Amino acid sequence: MLIPLVLPIGILVYSIINNPECLVVKTITGEEEYVGNNTYKVPIVITYCSTVPLTDVRAVFNSTVLEIPRITRGEHKYVVELRPGDRLIELEFRIMGLYKLSIKFGV
Repeated sequence: MLIPLVLPIGILVYSIINNPECLVVKTITGEEEYVGNNTYKVPIVITYCSTVPLTDVRAVFNSTVLEIPRITRGEHKYVVELRPGDRLIELEFRIMGLYKLSIKFGV
């Protein structure tokens, strides 16, 4: 049957329509730590609201890539090394390991 293959996409789309902030990536300002060579350790929080797990998550910044094997519902905190002016340029993930999706920012 086709329903089990399309259901994860439907659930994710429904979650995002009901909550446009279902998937948010934010830096926590004021908690940066200078590590040298014009680089800072910056806390990143990824908030996700859907019940459909995201796998093979890649948050691409100008100077670094944060790779996360799996994200489930909730708030997830990571630390990345960034340079001044770096920003999130792409968020890539798989929906339940099945469908690859890439969101580009500022394009």
